[in-house]
Amino acid sequence: MIQFSQLEKITNGKLLQLSKERPVVTLLTDSRKAVVSEGSIFFAIKGIRHDGHQHLRDLYSMGVRQFIIEEEIDLKLFHGANFISVYSSLNALQKLATHHRKNFSLPVT
Repeated sequence: MIQFSQLEKITNGKLLQLSKERPVVTLLTDSRKAVVSEGSIFFAIKGIRHDGHQHLRDLYSMGVRQFIIEEEIDLKLFHGANFISVYSSLNALQKLATHHRKNFSLPVT
């Protein structure tokens, strides 16, 4: 199982805050469909019509404590949360998927 701190290397990101080491179990990209658990991690993806960074506070108040972000934020507002900064959250998600697929010998088409 992947731990949050391992994502720094996998995503080529920068660990901004590690309050508590947690496993990575559930990947979240849509704040409206958030499944909150100890292992939930939200990827704040920016697009033409949306910006996941606008939902960080809502997800935090719901109990999400692990985040992959592209923009600077005030970490003081997120006590007890883990953050990694990346150039592209979408790219980081793709790198995590690639890393995970290496654990299996099934062909990817």
